[in-house]
Amino acid sequence: MTYIEFLRIIKDRFESEEKKVIEKVIVSGEESLNDEEIEILDSLLENYKISNCPNCLEAINSDDYETFLFIYDEGMCGYCRTRYDNMMKE
Repeated sequence: MTYIEFLRIIKDRFESEEKKVIEKVIVSGEESLNDEEIEILDSLLENYKISNCPNCLEAINSDDYETFLFIYDEGMCGYCRTRYDNMMKE
């Protein structure tokens, strides 16, 4: 998943001001943002950019946007989710 695909997915999770900043990045790139918009974007992304799975502590690559979304939504990485699902089947 690319950075732009990631932004397209998360933009509807935010209010209008934040959504406008994300849309601006999608259309014109981060270089089009002013200082205030950069702060807004950084604040938005802070909750998604996770360095380690909170469950197994596996390191997450800084550009692994799919895993960021999965952990944000599920509370664990894909590996932990698979282990959990298998454990629940037993």
